[in-house]
Amino acid sequence: MAANTSPLIREAYAYLAELSEDEENRLLAEARLKAQRDEYSRVTGARKEGLEQGLEQGLLKGKAEVARNLALAGMDVATIAALTGLDAVQLDALLQGIAVL
Repeated sequence: MAANTSPLIREAYAYLAELSEDEENRLLAEARLKAQRDEYSRVTGARKEGLEQGLEQGLLKGKAEVARNLALAGMDVATIAALTGLDAVQLDALLQGIAVL
């Protein structure tokens, strides 16, 4: 009776019925479920990696903007490097207008 009221219970009941059939159907169902889980894991991992890369790029962009503003305000390169955490190569490229960051 509960299978008629909830789509989730209906889906679970159908899955159980499928597994209860013969060995071949059970193996196919398990393989399908494993493939679905693998795909979910792959997509989740890729999404996490993309977010991490985006955050890193955003942080560097913010540091570059602060460094530009400090340079325009007349601050010396050593102090800018100490405040932003950017190294000398990154700062030189930034201050020369070359986007190496």
